Amino acid sequence: MKRNLLAVILALSLFGPLTAVAADYSVTAFAGWRASSGIDDAVTGEEADIDDSASFSIALDRSFDPGRTLQLFFSQQNTRLATGGPTPVSFDLRVRHLHFGGTFYIDGPIGAGPYAVGGVGVTSLSPGLDGFDDEVRPSMNVGFGYAWPLGTNVTVRIEARGYFTLLDSSGGLFCSGGCVVVLKGDGLAQGEVMLGLGARF
Repeated sequence: MKRNLLAVILALSLFGPLTAVAADYSVTAFAGWRASSGIDDAVTGEEADIDDSASFSIALDRSFDPGRTLQLFFSQQNTRLATGGPTPVSFDLRVRHLHFGGTFYIDGPIGAGPYAVGGVGVTSLSPGLDGFDDEVRPSMNVGFGYAWPLGTNVTVRIEARGYFTLLDSSGGLFCSGGCVVVLKGDGLAQGEVMLGLGARF
C-alpha cells in the first residue's frame, strides 16, 4: 500500500505545475469486461486460470495541449484464480492497476474522435485468503478509444486496453510462511473493453 500511495503523490505532483494550456480537467467512469492470460504453476505444471469478469475504472485527465492529456488511471477487477493438478486451489483475487500516462487524440481536439492511450505504474494482486498480503508489481497499459461529445461538458467513451504486469518467473506468489502459487512465467497479460461517461470542468 505504501508503494501505491507514493505513486499517487508523484502523479498528482506532476499534474500541478503544467502551464502548456489553461487548466482543463475531465473525470471519466468506466464499466468494462476483462480477460486474463493464465499463469503457469511451476509445481504442478498446470496453468492457473484467472476468470474473465467485470471491472470498473476511473480516469482523471488534464489537458496538456490541444490534442493531448496527462492521465491518472485506476482500475479494479474482482475475479477468481484457480490452479490445476491433483490438488487444485481456488480463491478470490482482486486486481488493481494504478497508472500515470496520457491520451493522444488523432483527428482533432481533446474529447472528440479516435485516440490512443497508455500509461505505466503498479499493479496490486490481492488474494482472498487470510494471512496473505497483497503483491505489488510494475505494470503498463496501452490502448485505443473513441470519444463522442454530448454537448460541451459530457463525453461518452469506448476503449480497449491491454495490460502487462511483470511477475517474478521463478519466485512464489502470495507467500506467508508458504506459497499458494509458485510461478513459471514472466508476466500477466490482460485485455479489457470499457464503456465510459466523462465530465469536463
